[in-house]
Amino acid sequence: MSSMEPPPALKLPVELLYRIVDYFDPDDPSDHQALLQCALVAKVLQHYCQRILFDFVEIPYDIYPMGTDWFMPWTATDTPESLRFLCAITESPVLATYIRALKIRLDPVSLDMSNLYLYDISAFESNLPTISSLINTLDTFILSCPRKLGWMKLHDPIQDSIFALLRQNDLKELNFIEIRDVPLRLFHLSPNLERLYVSSVTNNTKGVQPTGVPPRSIPLVALEAQARHGHSLGLDGLEDYLTCPSMPISLSELKKLGLHANYYKDNIVSSILSLCAGSVADLELDFRYPTPGRHVPYSEAVSPDLSSFSKLRRLHLIAYLDTSYRETADGITQRTISHIPWIIGILKTLPALEKRLSLTLQFNCSNLSLQTVDEIGPSLGDLMGIVRGPEKKFWRPNVNFFFQDYGIPSSIAESQPNLAEEVQNKLKERIQDVPLNLFCLSQRLKTLCIADLPHQAMQIGHMTTQSPEIPLQPPQSIPLQSLTATASELKALESAVNFLQDPKAFVDLSKLQHLNIESPYDPQRLTAILRLCCNTLTHLSLSILSEGPPGSVDTPINLSQYINITDMQFNVILGLLITLAIGALAAPSPAPEDQTQVAQLEDQNTSLDAKHGGKKWAGKGVAVAGGRAGGRKRKGPAKPGNDSDSDSSDSDSDSDSDSSDSDSDDEKKPKGVKKAKGMRKGKGNLKKKVGVAVVKGAGPAGKN
Repeated sequence: MSSMEPPPALKLPVELLYRIVDYFDPDDPSDHQALLQCALVAKVLQHYCQRILFDFVEIPYDIYPMGTDWFMPWTATDTPESLRFLCAITESPVLATYIRALKIRLDPVSLDMSNLYLYDISAFESNLPTISSLINTLDTFILSCPRKLGWMKLHDPIQDSIFALLRQNDLKELNFIEIRDVPLRLFHLSPNLERLYVSSVTNNTKGVQPTGVPPRSIPLVALEAQARHGHSLGLDGLEDYLTCPSMPISLSELKKLGLHANYYKDNIVSSILSLCAGSVADLELDFRYPTPGRHVPYSEAVSPDLSSFSKLRRLHLIAYLDTSYRETADGITQRTISHIPWIIGILKTLPALEKRLSLTLQFNCSNLSLQTVDEIGPSLGDLMGIVRGPEKKFWRPNVNFFFQDYGIPSSIAESQPNLAEEVQNKLKERIQDVPLNLFCLSQRLKTLCIADLPHQAMQIGHMTTQSPEIPLQPPQSIPLQSLTATASELKALESAVNFLQDPKAFVDLSKLQHLNIESPYDPQRLTAILRLCCNTLTHLSLSILSEGPPGSVDTPINLSQYINITDMQFNVILGLLITLAIGALAAPSPAPEDQTQVAQLEDQNTSLDAKHGGKKWAGKGVAVAGGRAGGRKRKGPAKPGNDSDSDSSDSDSDSDSDSSDSDSDDEKKPKGVKKAKGMRKGKGNLKKKVGVAVVKGAGPAGKN
């Protein structure tokens, strides 16, 4: 070798490169971009990175009613994301073989029937059948649709596409947690099904005979059932299905069970529990009313018997404490609604276990008064006596209280301005030696969604205590990456601003990248929120619900200092459009290198495969989320292979992993990078997401 020749470049072993790539989190925007770049660096990394990025894919579709009548079926039409995804897997079919989890999200364009004249329904067509036919390597399928529509409202071509997708994939997980009236025959198409999440099963089992599927041949590992919507028959349909001798589903090997319903029917729930009592290790029960009907006296509530659950390791019970106010001619009367006796009845039936039980009691409290705390005091004391009894049945028991104040009469609110604080202090006096979490947050929190915070909610973050002496306040503020704030009125917007500006708040917006605000137009308060993240904000979505204070319509929001914003979306009423446009014009143009990047992202013809022109292969709008649906994690490095080697890259899911729950928002990701939203919205989910919390305020009584 000549002395003038450069020394040969050092080469790392391929296995070491794979281990390095494994450290990238495809759900993180910066790591996602790094994976895109790695796919272009070398052929040896291309398919490995693509397997990670395309492991979970979410495809959104817009759906429209096929007429002006609400009872008409709804049909789907493509979105820019679904069209780009179709283009990607058509040009590079190997990408479809990398998909292990698929979520199809059906979003109603408008539920306002008066706006239907704007749309020519006959002109809409969907490529959903085409996409369904190209994907045959799934182990997880998620269907998301508004509950007010449900399966029976979907047009026949949509239903046929879902059936076809299930037939050609060997699925291990089905998730219909956000759609009601799921047809029973869907479950028969996946003989290796392990995990099932359904919102409601109201179909009659009579005459439903699975073709070619032997009875009890599909042993589930995890089952979660919801029965929350207004017309739900509760868990009756599910119980009929599971107990039918000819049905293929078996619960004899079930490990995780979650039952969530409005009303507790002892015979129905006991029948379901008896099918899996000998195997369940993780049990979650959530019933809004522990009686067969809303107006049945709580004295008639019957607690489920768990004496035969010998393998139980984790028990999560969600209960409710309410104060109901009624104004009469003689004044205001109060009525206490307490689930504590029902909870005590459950705990008394627990068997003697080899290992101590992990117990979580979650109380959702609404409009509590000091009188209510006095009334529940004796039963709460009995409950704490069981929890911390000498038998020491429970390992690190947690008692969580979540407070909502949305129906307190104005006369009481004015006479007792510190009522919320007094109620919480009185509860702390009743509970000692047991961790009391008034508001629990994870240090891994990245996304926060707040909706219509009441005035008291701004104090929740720093009033959290583990006991009267030990604060549970996070040691330092949690830096958020994404924030969604919804305020239906100016008072709620003011509460949100005060909450975020509070120096004792548990959140830090100095590193925020994605901000989504839905509120009335109040430039002063909106600017106050924007100032908290002016140096890092890259994506801004602003939806104006109504006009704000007098004169605010003429005051623009100045965006000149937000130099990093690359994506702005406005959804405003017509009178404010010019005002916001003037403010947006003040925003500086991106630097030349940023313009190049934006141009690359907006290239509609960008190939997803480095072979096709060597371009950046994640075009804007492609709905890709790395990682796994519902909190699944990759186990070890993916195996390299050629285009046809798809099975070797599959990583098993960790179905038993638990994490913290709530609503992740799509604004967390840049456009085109959608994160899985977990198994369902709301509380009490078996499969929970890490690093997401939801703070909600006002809502109707009895609504979760």
